[in-house]
Amino acid sequence: MAAGSLREKAVIGTLVVVAMYALAAGLWFMRFRHVWSEAADRFAKTEKRIAHEDRTIAEKGKWDKAYEDEVLQIRELDENQNPDTFLYGLVQDIATRNHITISSQKTSREGVADEMKKMKVDIEWVGALETLVKFLYELETTDEGKFDVESMNFNPYAKRPGFLTGKMTLTCIYRRKE
Repeated sequence: MAAGSLREKAVIGTLVVVAMYALAAGLWFMRFRHVWSEAADRFAKTEKRIAHEDRTIAEKGKWDKAYEDEVLQIRELDENQNPDTFLYGLVQDIATRNHITISSQKTSREGVADEMKKMKVDIEWVGALETLVKFLYELETTDEGKFDVESMNFNPYAKRPGFLTGKMTLTCIYRRKE
């Protein structure tokens, strides 16, 4: 019985070791499969990103043409033309057409934005909400210059019910003739 029990112990010990190796191998394969699936997902995402970048690179000519067309629409000033005067007149004309009263206007120094020039214009204005919306729309869509409203605040105008007063900062982009 002692020999049988030793043999049984050896068989049981061997089965336990084989079971532990099988468990370790199973865990390793499950981990390997998980890592493999993550790698496959990253590969698919990278393939999509590369395909998108390839399409974008292939469209470079189209984007360059669109950029050149947009640059040509930006107002070009002579070297001796003062941008302060030009921008003041332009903003004042747009405001007058849209029934906005500009009480003060202050421009900053001319700055450089890539191959363009830019200038900030601080405006204090008074007008009705509807006329303000029309003024802002015309500023954004005018062919006379390129404007971007950088900041704006407004309050009710105490002297005239239904009117607003406020300040806004416009960034104006233009080019200089070379």
